[in-house]
Amino acid sequence: MGRQKQSLSKRPSVATKESKKEPKTKSIVEEREKVMTPEKKEYRYTCLSCHCSANNPVNFPISYSVIYAGNDHRLPYCRDCLNAMWAIVAKDYSDYQDIYRRICMYFDIYYNAEVAEIAYKESESEKRVSRYITKINRYPYSNKTYQDTIKEDMSKRHTENFDGLYEPIEKTVPHEIIDFWGAGLESASDYQELQTSYEKWNSEVECSKPSQRILIKRICFNELKTHKAMIAGDDTTKLTDELNKLLDSAKLQPKQVKDVSIADENTFGTLIKKWEDEEPIPEPLPEFKDVDGIIKYISVWFYGHLAKMFGKRNKWGKLYNDEVSKYTVTPPEYNSEDDDIDFESIFGADE
Repeated sequence: MGRQKQSLSKRPSVATKESKKEPKTKSIVEEREKVMTPEKKEYRYTCLSCHCSANNPVNFPISYSVIYAGNDHRLPYCRDCLNAMWAIVAKDYSDYQDIYRRICMYFDIYYNAEVAEIAYKESESEKRVSRYITKINRYPYSNKTYQDTIKEDMSKRHTENFDGLYEPIEKTVPHEIIDFWGAGLESASDYQELQTSYEKWNSEVECSKPSQRILIKRICFNELKTHKAMIAGDDTTKLTDELNKLLDSAKLQPKQVKDVSIADENTFGTLIKKWEDEEPIPEPLPEFKDVDGIIKYISVWFYGHLAKMFGKRNKWGKLYNDEVSKYTVTPPEYNSEDDDIDFESIFGADE
């Protein structure tokens, strides 16, 4: 059929010497099988970052990921270079949990928030990564990779969704709040933060006019955007300038508020006028206008008596005369020709 392959035993002596050398592996499976054999293997560990190398693996942390099986299940980075990753990743993330998660994602290391918190508190920035890897390689987290982290996150998200924590916003936020702020916000917490901020502003400053309410709402939106920008590490200069303009339009700058408060404190008449314009005393019902007659009493016997004394003709004097006439006795008057008749009617006739 074809030419028969030459047996390795019949090759020249040079080939025989090369056959004694350990053949190069061609796949991760072969490397993993080689690592898993009970026979002790000799490895030369090299850091891909600083290119330092050593036969002793103590400076290269253990990894349970299959992608490092060919490296004796050791990370191809020394501890110093791994710790240096902290400062690099910290430029993009402010929360230490996010930094740990991102590093674990880089090197296919299992991520656990509790272990990350312990490692962060127990070590300085120069050893935070190696400290975490040492702890995460212990029971019960050993033999886990970042793939297990992804599975746990998906399972947790599914459970939270089942419990109703990821229900539509319309089911968790009252309709009147959505109508007030408008639809389209990212989460229910955004509506809650806006409503809390608005109630705080409304309790501390005057917000009775439509224009004032619009400015307060825009200030609340600005505070929400600023809060999110600060969390994301974005620049907030434009948002701060916009807030200053809104405060100036609403006359809520600290200097403006101070001037208004001083004017209110020094002018009592201004405060009274403000009460009369904004919160006037309502007119009482007819049955409660003068229950005990005190108004009429003062009008007749004080104002009316003064008017009578000074000879003034006004409504008070008329009230006084009408009231006094009720208690005045007038003697009867008789004509001269009727004197005898009146006398007899009073004392009786002589018999």
